[in-house]
Amino acid sequence: MDVLINELSLEGQYSTVNEFLSDGLSAFINVLDEISITNHLLLKKYDFYKTRITKEKILHDILVGNISREYDLIRKFKRKLSMLIEGPYWEDDKKHSDDDSYLFGNGKINGSSLAESCERDRVVVSFLHSKFKILEIPVFRNRDEILLDNLYDEFHFLELRRSREELSFEEYVRLKFADTKLNFSLIDDKFGFALLNTTDEKNAFLSSFDKFIKMSWDGILMDVGFEYKTYKNRNIFKRKYSDKNIHKFRTSQKYRCFGYRENDTFFVIRFESDHKLSDRG
Repeated sequence: MDVLINELSLEGQYSTVNEFLSDGLSAFINVLDEISITNHLLLKKYDFYKTRITKEKILHDILVGNISREYDLIRKFKRKLSMLIEGPYWEDDKKHSDDDSYLFGNGKINGSSLAESCERDRVVVSFLHSKFKILEIPVFRNRDEILLDNLYDEFHFLELRRSREELSFEEYVRLKFADTKLNFSLIDDKFGFALLNTTDEKNAFLSSFDKFIKMSWDGILMDVGFEYKTYKNRNIFKRKYSDKNIHKFRTSQKYRCFGYRENDTFFVIRFESDHKLSDRG
């Protein structure tokens, strides 16, 4: 998948370099991190480094100029930010034609990454900008509307990959909940994701996982929906987890999630979709 950096999302909208770093760059880095662990290509214009972050400063100033030494965040992300001034460039293999007219809003955008993306995989990554704080950017090629998927914050790329069926449900869950209070590294292959066959089943578990990671442990223990409790039949798990206190919580009236807690992390070891296990403890 070709992902193009939307240079039109930087037009000096930030009042200070600090504002750009805190409001613009941090979100952008989240997207870069998600893209960098894949084999997808991140493309830009030759002159992207000339785009303005403030009225006085261009991107080049903070990446390679003296100002780059003044800010810890720039130094921290120096290697990642080099992606913004080095190739590959889409202009080396331009796909869109100047014979066509490309419009965004009321302006013609021929020669832009938005126009080029219309002829590639229709995915762009944008800095935070009032015009581009939308998940789909409408571009008109002549009279035809083309919607570009727009990535501007954490998990947008992950959601896009799922919607384009690049990821299995298991891959999606493992990536989405990495480094949260839910850990899926120990889940039983036979009684894990393989049990979830329908969209309703997957959505029920996913909705509960989303809720689970956002709550405190005190909140989880008190939540009547989760009904988080100790699983009393220790015989079922004694072979692998004899030294653990196994707990379960509800993901719906029918579905359950089993595992154990260590400090702030809940290690998921299996799912249940038929309530037979729950009836035994």
